[in-house]
Amino acid sequence: MEVLATDKKGNIFKGDVLPVNCRGTLVWGDKKIIAPVGLENVIIIDTPDALLVCRKDRSQAVKDVVTSMRKSKRRET
Repeated sequence: MEVLATDKKGNIFKGDVLPVNCRGTLVWGDKKIIAPVGLENVIIIDTPDALLVCRKDRSQAVKDVVTSMRKSKRRET
């Protein structure tokens, strides 16, 4: 998020995003409308095969999700 431009409330939105009262939130998608409401310091990333929703301060835990997916031999990894 440090290299992407933010709005006045510290948000980054890519895709068809209709935010209401969000601060410090990253929403990234392109296939459907995403409507975050009242979120603060949250990351939402929508890809064709997975949806990630987490607090910004827990973003490093995504590694644990990937590790778990690999152990389960998930095709999404």
